[in-house]
Amino acid sequence: MKKIIPFLLTTAVTILSATVISFAASSYHVDKSQLQNFAGKTAVATADVTLGSAYFLTSSDGSTYTDTLKPMTTDYTIKKGNILVILESADANTYRVTIPAMGDAELISGFLDKKYVSSDKTLISNANQCIFTNVIGTSYLTGAKKTISGRSTIYSRENGKFLIGLPGGDERFWINAGDASFNFDGTRTDVSYTAYKSIMGGDSKPTPPPSSNNYILPNSNSKYLTEADIQGLSGDQLRLARNEIYARHGRIFDTQDLITYFNSQAWYHGTIQPANFNENVLNQYEKANIALIQKVEAAKSGNTGLSKVELKVTMNKLQYTVNGTPMMFDVAPYLDTKANRSMIPMRFIAEAFGATVTWDDTTKTQTIQLNGKTFKLTQNVALPDGMGTPVLVKDRFFVPLRYVSQELGASVDWDDATQTNTIIYYK
Repeated sequence: MKKIIPFLLTTAVTILSATVISFAASSYHVDKSQLQNFAGKTAVATADVTLGSAYFLTSSDGSTYTDTLKPMTTDYTIKKGNILVILESADANTYRVTIPAMGDAELISGFLDKKYVSSDKTLISNANQCIFTNVIGTSYLTGAKKTISGRSTIYSRENGKFLIGLPGGDERFWINAGDASFNFDGTRTDVSYTAYKSIMGGDSKPTPPPSSNNYILPNSNSKYLTEADIQGLSGDQLRLARNEIYARHGRIFDTQDLITYFNSQAWYHGTIQPANFNENVLNQYEKANIALIQKVEAAKSGNTGLSKVELKVTMNKLQYTVNGTPMMFDVAPYLDTKANRSMIPMRFIAEAFGATVTWDDTTKTQTIQLNGKTFKLTQNVALPDGMGTPVLVKDRFFVPLRYVSQELGASVDWDDATQTNTIIYYK
């Protein structure tokens, strides 16, 4: 078994993010005879679901035998797309699973209804976590390359690459998707089910409670949504989904129907008054998705003052289209392979949306104004969150497409096969 105690704090932060792990005051000694080796099989969660009767099993330090089982006293929520390792079938309807930590240690085990667990290889290949061994990673901050190994959450998927992290550090790296593995198969040592029932007092098998994390858009904080993802929602559902993004960050609401709705959600903990809420806590996905939902909300409400602008921009091609009409760049857009970002001439795109663009040659800064919002981009100054760096190419100011679209309130969809970005904006 692996030595686990030294890794408890860092591992808990990695896999639970906003949840504080709490264990029962009592703990139970596990004799060697009560342990069993399981042929762990990789699977994936098919919904947000609470792990039933979750427990933590410490391991031997290699000299003094100190195995201890500690029940958790707080809910442990598994997110849709998270990797699981199946230990065994507890009965016809229930698996006992363990959660592979994105570090060096196994941390949590428990029980799940089989309907929330899948071994389908296609679903597994789209999981939120992966393994990589001796692969070349490119730092999203510096562009430096290094050979890396480990397990990680997949923070972003773009252009055939995964953005991953390393245990114990904050730095992120791009790796080729083909270099990642989703195979977490392997022997897992855990307490036997018979011993578990004996230790926990009684023969009744714990059953998993139903999920209480009923998000309308579970991935709105971790991926760029498209119109197709939300077109099926009603106007009321879109309003809730938009405010759900703020609610994840603890925003309190001042409209009674929103107060009633979010107070009924077990995951919601309102702590920040509206006047004190800072939108800087939102990540790049959340900002873009709020803008997208607002546009679709407005369109569904029959607001005829909105018009749709759709641009199609293909890498290394001078021709692009605006609402189907062919237009021409004088310098072609390109893919920055170092930062893994689509780079476009800023002025062409911004003006298609109706923005005003000015250039300050002294400071090498471009200022964009649209609908009362102003933001500035400076040549060779890196953007936040590893979003790329504006550069000058043949006297044209090139910027990372996704960052600019996010700031302007547009949505972006990437077609890897044709190397084409589709940008949609409502004005």
